[in-house]
Amino acid sequence: MVNDTGVFPGSHIAGLDGGGVSRINEGFHFIQLKGDTNFDPDTFLAMIDKLERLRVIRPYCPRFGSSRAASVLHTVSQQRLSSKKSGSYKVGHGDTLVVWYWEFDTEKRYFHEFQTVNYEEAMAFYRAEKFTMCNFDEEEDGG
Repeated sequence: MVNDTGVFPGSHIAGLDGGGVSRINEGFHFIQLKGDTNFDPDTFLAMIDKLERLRVIRPYCPRFGSSRAASVLHTVSQQRLSSKKSGSYKVGHGDTLVVWYWEFDTEKRYFHEFQTVNYEEAMAFYRAEKFTMCNFDEEEDGG
């Protein structure tokens, strides 16, 4: 898993569950940074580039078998002029392979990520529940 990999310069968090809440579901681990966390997207994207160059992570695109095609798609998607960015990467090899997905939107002010062994199932769950799956405050208030 990718836990605790990241860049933490000063009070800026560019990475994983140090400043957020997490939920472990069957087959995946979801992390959402808290709204008061000072997320630095430029530092985070620089970390992604460095991890790719070091081959710690490799682009993952379930629709394309080739890592080369996935790499080109990632490069193009990161250059969009949108406030929303996302990426999916393979971490590990063989039986230890995990897919790491991250998404952030600087305009809507959120950062989410998950690690999974079953990308399609985790992505379907994420799309349906991404803004409600870590609302622990509501659960605590109710009882």
